[in-house]
Amino acid sequence: WGHDQVDRLVHGTGWDREYPLDTWTLDRVGHAATGVARITFTAIAQPWLRGLAKQRARHRLSIGIGPARVRRGISVLGQFSTYLDRLAHPPQGAGSLTRGMVQRWCEDLCRDHPEPRARLQLVTALSTFLRDVHRYGWAPELASTTVVFSEDFPRLHGTGPGRALTDYVVAQIESDEALARLTHPDHQLMTRIMIRCGLRSGDCRLLAFDCLVHDGDGHPYLQYLNHKMKRTAFMPLEDDLAARILDQQRTVLQRFDHHRPGLRLFPGHASNPHGTKAYPASGYRSAFQDWLAEPHIT
Repeated sequence: WGHDQVDRLVHGTGWDREYPLDTWTLDRVGHAATGVARITFTAIAQPWLRGLAKQRARHRLSIGIGPARVRRGISVLGQFSTYLDRLAHPPQGAGSLTRGMVQRWCEDLCRDHPEPRARLQLVTALSTFLRDVHRYGWAPELASTTVVFSEDFPRLHGTGPGRALTDYVVAQIESDEALARLTHPDHQLMTRIMIRCGLRSGDCRLLAFDCLVHDGDGHPYLQYLNHKMKRTAFMPLEDDLAARILDQQRTVLQRFDHHRPGLRLFPGHASNPHGTKAYPASGYRSAFQDWLAEPHIT
């Protein structure tokens, strides 16, 4: 954190500073409260493709597309970059990227992604990237035929297996005994909130410190930002869950001494002197997957 502050003083912030870099620090360009701290382009080997990815990423951020979604698109371009690099004659610029190369990449996805829905997401990401490059004139030398055709998209047959869990399984997941196996208190409370309020993990991690509100009759509600719908939402709370959130607020104040603007209900534990950075997605995801892997649900 200290090194970062000195770097800001020496080099400044803003797009003039960040854009030439291969890793962008998002709060330096006005995207501080998103849950995504950085976007990196290092997986894209070709300078020309990396340049186009940067142009598109900056544009998408400027029109309000979430950084997590922008980062997923860059990840797909990283896979596409690896494929191009392995060709016998890799394209040396956008002008030498052909429709045949795009088609073969779409076809080769079956090898590593047998599930059609997974392939559909990858093909869609490349399709929209090429569409934007053509639409905004970022690479005039790119042939107009270098696109993803409708025939390149994998066909989806049926709706796939149901995602609903039986009441018997849900009861095991929600039990105090099961949740106690999540050793970190923050993980336990986040999981309880997601189960009882139906929040996505991203919305839960990014909860503001003062997310607990009450109506005129004193009934507790959870106030949160639905990032997918881009609007504030309210969810009624049971008294016991409201009490747990109050305990969490007390714990956070013990750590940070006072309520700063932007303080999180679940602040991260590294490089976070003011508590404004949310608990990292990777940390919770890893703990949650380990918890699900334990043989306590039948």
